[in-house]
Amino acid sequence: MPSSPPKVRVHVLCAGLQWKGTIGPNEFAAKCTNRRNRLVAMARVRTAASMGSELLHFYVFEFATGRLTKEVVAVDKGELPAALSTYKTTPPVPWGHQKRAVRMDEVRNGHLRMQNAAALLSVVDVYHALARLGSEPATKGTVEEWSFFGHAYPLGPVPMDTLSQPEFERLGVRDPLDCDPRKSDFELLDKVHFQGGASALACLRLAFSPTAYLWIWGCNLVHNWHEVFTAMWNSGLSLSKKTPAHVVLRLRGVKDPDNRRYLGWCGSSEGPEAAPIYKVTVANLVELFRRFLNGGYAYQFCLTVDRVAYVGLAGTSAISDTAKGALLKTAKDSLDAVNLDYGTDTAKRLAFYRIYLGQDVNSEQTMESGIEIDPAIDARRRGYGRLVPQQTKQ
Repeated sequence: MPSSPPKVRVHVLCAGLQWKGTIGPNEFAAKCTNRRNRLVAMARVRTAASMGSELLHFYVFEFATGRLTKEVVAVDKGELPAALSTYKTTPPVPWGHQKRAVRMDEVRNGHLRMQNAAALLSVVDVYHALARLGSEPATKGTVEEWSFFGHAYPLGPVPMDTLSQPEFERLGVRDPLDCDPRKSDFELLDKVHFQGGASALACLRLAFSPTAYLWIWGCNLVHNWHEVFTAMWNSGLSLSKKTPAHVVLRLRGVKDPDNRRYLGWCGSSEGPEAAPIYKVTVANLVELFRRFLNGGYAYQFCLTVDRVAYVGLAGTSAISDTAKGALLKTAKDSLDAVNLDYGTDTAKRLAFYRIYLGQDVNSEQTMESGIEIDPAIDARRRGYGRLVPQQTKQ
């Protein structure tokens, strides 16, 4: 009786640019390598238990260098027959881009604005690769993971930190000098014809397996958000059991204009303008955090592609794991990126998300064994939130 063909698993790993004002190798490419090694180790555990075989396809996009690395690793009954593996590194020429020297011609609001950015590696190249995988019968439904290693903020991953100009947004098209993912991309992909008359979005959706997931490994820091958390802890909000939804919290010490506007949306204020007290029900406060969680790229992916997404929760930062083959995890001491104020309340923030938003996170949990093959358990251990399609559609 002939043996079953090996199961194909595709992993798309993106390494963002380190913010040093230059284009060059950086630590996030190393994170992709570590993730690749971890995924191979996971496959060895699976195939040793099942006595089966797998073919792991890795697409590694390095935004700092413009390289795309394609690798195939064969795993058979826990072993690695190296003769069956292939490894190739190419620039993203197949999609019409040609790597050229980069010169920053302006900086706007802290974002890079690059001459020739249209010729650099862009998230559009990643979309194209995913759509192609979904359009080919041999690779349809094989993508298991799409990861972004690099910086991130509430609206999504920041592999290059480029700027999207408002005039292009008004026209409903992508800024050609913008290399970063935008949550509006999924709507635009639905308007682009790819192969056989199907839209690029339809082909991209077909690339993912039923158990696939997006993982944004970066931070999710909100401007001066630490003062909102501090006000919450000082208001009497319980982190041992759920405070009833109708209870009105009195939030003091909020100075940032954006934070005042957020709290003004979901409550009322009293007292002097210089030091207002915001009266907000627990229900409205939870809804505010839910909107932050649902306002970014991960949520839009989950809603549009109908797959799970793992993402940092609002007000948390990511640091390197100290384990061998380090990846990233939620920092125990969250760093506010604007004022460089350190907080020591990440455990409280994760407890809030657990109790009030149903996020199953526990950054104190450690692996019982060296390899955790369940991404949901690994994400929970690292302190990342989990967005589920059924919940996003409610």
